[in-house]
Amino acid sequence: EGDEMLAVIRDSADGILDDACGQLTTVMTGTGQVAISHGSEDGASPTSDSLGRDGFLAVEKRLSMDLDIDFEGRTWRDSGDCGNVGWTLSDNKLILDSTSWAELEDRDPKRSDSTMAFTDVDSRTTNLRVVTYGFDGFGGLGTILPTLAFPMTPIELSAFFDDEVLEAGASSSDISNWNSEWTWEVKPEISHETHGLVYPIEMQHEDIGQCYGHAYLSILVKRDSPWPVEQVADIVFDKDLRTNDCNFLVSSLSEELLPEGRLAVSMTISKNTGSSGSMEVDWGRDYLKPKAGEDQPSSSTERNWVDAMWDESEIRPFDLEEAIACLKANHSTTDAAVAILGGGYFWQAQWSQSTGTPEWNLSWVDEDDRSGWLVLRSADSGGCDVVRQGSNDDGDVTWNSDAIPSTQTMALLEGRILDPARYPDLQDEIATGTGGVWHPNAAVGYRLSVSEEIQLFSLLPGDLGDGKVTMTAGRNWSDGGRAHSTDLAMDAETGEMVTWYHVDRPAE
Repeated sequence: EGDEMLAVIRDSADGILDDACGQLTTVMTGTGQVAISHGSEDGASPTSDSLGRDGFLAVEKRLSMDLDIDFEGRTWRDSGDCGNVGWTLSDNKLILDSTSWAELEDRDPKRSDSTMAFTDVDSRTTNLRVVTYGFDGFGGLGTILPTLAFPMTPIELSAFFDDEVLEAGASSSDISNWNSEWTWEVKPEISHETHGLVYPIEMQHEDIGQCYGHAYLSILVKRDSPWPVEQVADIVFDKDLRTNDCNFLVSSLSEELLPEGRLAVSMTISKNTGSSGSMEVDWGRDYLKPKAGEDQPSSSTERNWVDAMWDESEIRPFDLEEAIACLKANHSTTDAAVAILGGGYFWQAQWSQSTGTPEWNLSWVDEDDRSGWLVLRSADSGGCDVVRQGSNDDGDVTWNSDAIPSTQTMALLEGRILDPARYPDLQDEIATGTGGVWHPNAAVGYRLSVSEEIQLFSLLPGDLGDGKVTMTAGRNWSDGGRAHSTDLAMDAETGEMVTWYHVDRPAE
């Protein structure tokens, strides 16, 4: 509940929850299945990583769910004004299929590929495919996403507890090198009416409990079952519940990243049937694989910003350097040019040529936190035209040039994105021909996110106070009565793909 919290949920639902405001309750029931695949390489499955490198062996896990979903909450009185009128969206279906790969030697999550089909009461279906590469690329948000995702699917016991003996009285506090935020304690064995002899294990996330709510997990484990036979999650995210015991760093991150409002999740997963595989997972297997830093852009190719991320593209006409030079030379009195010439920068930029002529949508901010945008189009004469422009309210965007990291050039990154050998499934979505060239309707750009320059973030260790730059690309199209959209995000410093997704829905 809460406008800001619900806005995050609503914006990620691709229009399905646009009528909801203020408060939303979701009730889900259904069945599912989780399984470990028997791979081709002595039980392991080959996979690639965020850099598009092959050569990794992984444990492949498949998860499927068939759920009935009902939504209930409040709806808008009029545009922008949330009322007290009740709102429901019942009798919906969600089918989820997800495959994930965890690297065999280090157990690192390499990639996940998920498809979801949401069908409403009127039999209108929205399909979503999401490919992600771990959580590291999500920046500070990556510290919260795993916490929320971990209890929502069956826990793989061997991966979490490793070789610990789970018997009555055992707890994480007895393990000197326990390195998870989740603490746990095994209770005495009981006879469960459905699952027989089981050990209850009570778990909680300490940082959440001290800082922004609570996260409790109660599981029942049974001998020879790789997953809990029952798993009950109780999670609340609410910054107003912060205590004086909250860790300084976690408090800082939660204050920045968590929206205002309250998110509560209660979920029970129970095992119905199961079967054992033919061999144990060979965790820790040593094998020849790509080394850290191999085939990855290095710091030697990074560039410091002047007033924007460096482009230098050879496959897109009217690159960003040409556009900015033209803006300064021919439209120096525009707010955007004045800002850039006075020490501001373009925190977001997007190139496209959907009109047949290349243009840039440029978002700027100056040293006084004034900000706005401008669309600059290439002209046949060799110059450029300001198509339209506008301004934001003062303070909507924060200027903080000291937090801008060095980044790779857009040219280098787009070369990797458009390489069919790295991301083959993505090419049909955003490239044309045999690859190496953007689709004519594609939009390409970047986005910089920085925190307000306050003393708090100057005290944070490492680069947690620095900005995050993401290269983005995508396109929209219609086909067969369906509206399609594809978007991707790549870390502009490391060249690692963060995620890409494809949505198709009934055309309006």
